[in-house]
Amino acid sequence: MKDISAKLLLALLVSGFCGSHSVAAESEYYVGRTPAVCPASAQAPAAERKAKPSQGALELRQFIAGAMPESVLPITSEGYFKLPKPYSVPCRGGGFRDMFYWDTYFTNAGLLTIGDKDQALNNIEDIAWLIDTLGYMPNGTGRGLINRTQPPLFCMMVRDYFDATADTLFLERMMPRLEKEYTYWMTNRLAPNGLNRYGHSATDAELIDFCKEIAQRVRIDPSTLSDEARKTLGAHLLAEAESGWDFNPRFKGRCMDFNPVDLNAILYGYERNMADFIRILRREGAGGWEAKAAKRKALMDSTMIDPATDLYFDYDYVNDCRSDVYSAAVFWPLWQGAASAESAARVVESLPRLETAYGILTCELRPGEEPFAQWDAPNGWAPLHYAAFAGLDRAGYPAEAARIARKYVDVQTDIFGATRRLWEKHNALQGNHEAHHEYDLSGEFLGWTAGTYLAAYKYLYGE
Repeated sequence: MKDISAKLLLALLVSGFCGSHSVAAESEYYVGRTPAVCPASAQAPAAERKAKPSQGALELRQFIAGAMPESVLPITSEGYFKLPKPYSVPCRGGGFRDMFYWDTYFTNAGLLTIGDKDQALNNIEDIAWLIDTLGYMPNGTGRGLINRTQPPLFCMMVRDYFDATADTLFLERMMPRLEKEYTYWMTNRLAPNGLNRYGHSATDAELIDFCKEIAQRVRIDPSTLSDEARKTLGAHLLAEAESGWDFNPRFKGRCMDFNPVDLNAILYGYERNMADFIRILRREGAGGWEAKAAKRKALMDSTMIDPATDLYFDYDYVNDCRSDVYSAAVFWPLWQGAASAESAARVVESLPRLETAYGILTCELRPGEEPFAQWDAPNGWAPLHYAAFAGLDRAGYPAEAARIARKYVDVQTDIFGATRRLWEKHNALQGNHEAHHEYDLSGEFLGWTAGTYLAAYKYLYGE
């Protein structure tokens, strides 16, 4: 028998050593793997941890653990879709009351951290049902959100839940849904150069309406445009909404013309995870998924890496050039294991371009320019902080990962102390909730802010 890693031993203990929930001792996945941060198990090395959290941090963790169930809606809730399981929404009270795609990944990270595997599974089952029903997981479950999807983090949700449970029956059930979503991305969101982009499935009328609704958020007067121009702009804006970064300066208002760094890193991780899952389930075909991942990495390296800095930038495949906006998307190749040791080292050297006393800026400050929109400096967003400390940890920089995690815990603790609530985003230059807002934030945010806080807290302090 091959040497068995500590993680395998834990998985075997969880599974009971027998039955269809067991994990094979010879599984290549568990031998010698350096995992990404998983909220159920990850923790910073002892040298990077404080002895204990502050009283304020402890109180906020306890508050979140108690309040998260209040952002779960029952299956009897009215909505465009009647989902089969109770589902998590970003806010309790007012605000966002649909289930949103990539928000749910970070919510699940928090749920797994506090041991609520049941609700984490409910959310995964709902997304699986939507993929079965539509062929993809929409941006959200509201009627106006189904003409695009969002960053494909379903595979990572499955990965995290499996890592927390070693449940191979669950993994068997999810495999057809994972393959279906991956096929959707490779069929509907593949650029001519072999990398992926964001897009939409809207009608012309929806594109015109979306342009009219959104254009002023990106400083364009829609009344000056023809219907044809509104359709074109609306298409790029919908693609940008699909990216989750709605809206940002990375894509120059032409989102569909770009291969985004984070999207392709996520899909690289998708392909590597699928190879792992196939080995765990003792199926054939892992090599094909590894080949897909290797091809993607080679394309990413040749198009997205700036040879002068060895840093990743979004690639404009239409004009054969890289974006000049340096953003926190750079952490995703580290998190997904796509970055070389050299590129990871350059990201660490370049942390001052994005890191402040209060966390990570969404995009690098550009002197003389006003913030483009809410996915720009000075705003700091939970998923980007998660990607930062998860990516730095996986790349072998736990001191930097712990520093970012600690800044996120500290700033959210301070903001909660001042306002008695959590917010969707924060001002990473000032360390408060007075960020660049573009819509009503009446609800108390218990989605990715809470989930990222819990994961960062556990990374620093354990249970």
